[in-house]
Amino acid sequence: MDDCKQAAKKTADSAWGREGIHLRLTASRKAALRALMSGVEATPTEAIDRAIQIASAGRAGFSSDEDDSLGAISDAIERLAHEQWINHKEAMMSAEATRGAMESLASLISRVAGEDCEDGSISSPSEPLDIPAWLDSEARRMGVAISASVIASAMWRGTSRDGGPFISMSFESRITHVDAKPIPAAHGRDSLVKLELVSADSPLARADLRSHVWLVCQREAGRPWRSAVFAAKPGGGFGPEIDFHQDAQSPRG
Repeated sequence: MDDCKQAAKKTADSAWGREGIHLRLTASRKAALRALMSGVEATPTEAIDRAIQIASAGRAGFSSDEDDSLGAISDAIERLAHEQWINHKEAMMSAEATRGAMESLASLISRVAGEDCEDGSISSPSEPLDIPAWLDSEARRMGVAISASVIASAMWRGTSRDGGPFISMSFESRITHVDAKPIPAAHGRDSLVKLELVSADSPLARADLRSHVWLVCQREAGRPWRSAVFAAKPGGGFGPEIDFHQDAQSPRG
């Protein structure tokens, strides 16, 4: 390999020692030189001289100051890339933190809604429950025993046909008292309950239920639940009884 380099250097030195050389104008060289001198009448030798001038000017223009500038540009690009990586990493960390916070919030909401209870209770069903099933569900959720009475604040949510002259009326209700004892507000929850087999001609069916009402459920030992609906006064107190309903199912609990 060293012999080849020495031979090449010897050939180059010998060539540069000549007064002149024979340059073969190949098609590609001729086209390049003519393009370089486009619009100017010049000989091939003049075109070669012009090419040498352009090349020399280009090398001369590459000063050490510009080398420093190129180095500074390279450093700036590297810094920018690093900053972009840092920003991307921070954005990913922020997104991860946000996702974690949202998951924690969702878990909290689930627990509050009763969807995540360890005792196996579930959230309010989308379909309303009848009185006995509703009271059983709410008793399990609140961890209380319901023996004789329940008071709930309620809003009418819908009416459907039960067959024949009867209708079913659904209420969104929140229990406030169990067996005459108040339920802490933190334990309250809106849930759907329905009164079944209500006569379509009853006072309850004909009542204006656009405002909230009171739902009172009572029973005696060995007897079904009796549910009464009372109007609510503007201040929240009890108004007159609108109607009562005797649950047809057997008592539970």
